[in-house]
Amino acid sequence: MNEYLASAIIYVIFLLFSYVFYIGSIRLKTPIFFVVGLIYFFGIYSYFELLNHLHHYLRDHKIYIEFGHADLLLIMLMLFCYLNGFIVLMVILNKRWKIKNA
Repeated sequence: MNEYLASAIIYVIFLLFSYVFYIGSIRLKTPIFFVVGLIYFFGIYSYFELLNHLHHYLRDHKIYIEFGHADLLLIMLMLFCYLNGFIVLMVILNKRWKIKNA
């Protein structure tokens, strides 16, 4: 399987996860929002940890997806998703602030 296609599929699933977080967290009360935000970032880590285990499982069963030495492409994708997660969080905070002051 092409590693770029696999990375695109991983990123699209992350975007769907982020969209659900965005839609669901705009109208939450503030304490619940912060808990859900922490769960969101822990969910990103868990998602990529699951992908890492899946990658090793597939490799052990002779299905190879080359993410580079030490899975560098997967690590860079995780960092990019964390950056996108912070941007989504800032957009949500801005929208919540606008709704509160409207």
